[in-house]
Amino acid sequence: MLTKKFIKTAILLLAGQVLFWVIVAGLSIWLSHSMGRVLTVCFFAYAPTIILVDLSTNYVGTDNIIIPLYLGVFIGIFLYSIIGATVITAARARRDRRRISTSRTNPRRV
Repeated sequence: MLTKKFIKTAILLLAGQVLFWVIVAGLSIWLSHSMGRVLTVCFFAYAPTIILVDLSTNYVGTDNIIIPLYLGVFIGIFLYSIIGATVITAARARRDRRRISTSRTNPRRV
């Protein structure tokens, strides 16, 4: 049961991030003159994975500029979805355990 909740949460977070990037990319093409700062903030959120890809690969020239950016965001989307699903699932399981333990020690009267 916990695994199903984890997978469902991870898929929802993954879909949300992909939808977010599709919207941001579409707006950046449409409003290219004013979306530079928004894209910078969005890429900054994925900086750890972008830097990891950049340091672990040996791309040269223009490939060194473009490919780590795309791969870093792609890996970051999956990594952040898994981390987020882990945190959310653990918090929900803890809340459910706390709810069960309080109901056992303090049963409601009908």
